[in-house]
Amino acid sequence: MFNRLILKPTTTFLFFKKYLFFVLITFFVCSCKKDSGSFISKGSEKSFDFGSYTPKEFKVGTLDAQRKANLQGQLETYYKDFWQAGGLWGGILVAHKGNILLEKYSGFSSKETQKLIDNQTPIHLASVSKVITATIMLKLIQSGDANLEDKVIKYLPGFPYPKVTLKMLLNHRSGLPNYLYFSSDEEYWDKSKMLSNKDILSLMIRHKIAPEFEADSRFAYSNTNYAMLALVIEKITGTSFPKVLQEMIAKPLGMKNTFVFQMSDTLKASQSHYYRGGKYPFDYLDNIYGDKNIYSTPRDMLAFDYALYDDKFLSKELKELAYKGYSYERDGVKNYGLGMRIMEWENKKKLTYHNGWWHGNNTVFVHLPEDSTTIIALGNKYTRAVYSAMNLVSLFGEYPLEMVQREKAEKQAALEDSLRQIEIKDSLEKDSLLRLDSLKLKEKTLEKPKK
Repeated sequence: MFNRLILKPTTTFLFFKKYLFFVLITFFVCSCKKDSGSFISKGSEKSFDFGSYTPKEFKVGTLDAQRKANLQGQLETYYKDFWQAGGLWGGILVAHKGNILLEKYSGFSSKETQKLIDNQTPIHLASVSKVITATIMLKLIQSGDANLEDKVIKYLPGFPYPKVTLKMLLNHRSGLPNYLYFSSDEEYWDKSKMLSNKDILSLMIRHKIAPEFEADSRFAYSNTNYAMLALVIEKITGTSFPKVLQEMIAKPLGMKNTFVFQMSDTLKASQSHYYRGGKYPFDYLDNIYGDKNIYSTPRDMLAFDYALYDDKFLSKELKELAYKGYSYERDGVKNYGLGMRIMEWENKKKLTYHNGWWHGNNTVFVHLPEDSTTIIALGNKYTRAVYSAMNLVSLFGEYPLEMVQREKAEKQAALEDSLRQIEIKDSLEKDSLLRLDSLKLKEKTLEKPKK
């Protein structure tokens, strides 16, 4: 009977497995609800006027039939060479002048359940979440509820970096240490517990963690900046960040499959997978939002992209500030605006985009207002091949990015194959690297942590 149960599970056994899974998820959700990590506790949200916005219909531009056919042919070739040949999971959408030229979905939302990805499957945006967080902050500035030059300490009492402004958080010139590093130190945090945005602030205050450099002296990408922006947004609105996203962005734009991930969303969100398809487990950093943790779909992100063309959604003046570089200390084409990465070339072409990576999710969001082009690529099975979608901009303008060829795709596939050891070594290597960075950071702290 025991062997028969293993080889041919009974209905009762299958029910028990599902029930056990449900119990474990419920336990995880309940344990996380004890402290949401938000400044706003359930039931204490205040009334805030989020205003009203009705998206105007995006005007579809004229596209010559031959030009359209050529573009679609090149995009189909790219998709076959990279996504199909490379076994990518996720969704990709390319639109030009309001015409959707490519929209494809592939792979599993969950390999465990064999559920396929479709146009309504929410996928982790990873750091593309920063584009949305920045937009929320800029809209609050537009409404007069905040100012770019406001000091962060105005909103977060005890914030230990008095010179840092909201603008410096947005453009990564604050010098704030990256929470991924200092939170990995067991003296600072017990990794058996979920870390929250509020915890990050508390750790920086309690341990007086030194900044990486003087505020506004240079650029350094730090996820802490956007975790703090989420807290500032909550402080200004008196509303939890997940709800702010719904009221200011998702609902007005009809983004029905977009939300800030919380553990209660585990069953509806797509899972994150290793390169070989194994499930990527949650870790203690998966409760933090603002820098990541927004889930969406290519279709929803297209609606968001279209809204960025409307000056009523976000003013022309603020978009000009958002899409310009702030860090020219080093030579090169790469820069960073207010929530948007930038490439600028001598031919005056400017590429505004953001990419992302978290666990097994690799993502790309390209917004080209000059050429009315949108490129969205969201993957949930680790591979850097997703980033090749950025090179598609060369089809729509004189952007000095080489269109990737099939031969390069094959080399990329070979490279990815060598990364299979990630599934085995990832956790150990990640912990050791974080521990090393934490030790380096400790040497710079203002004083030793109090015991």
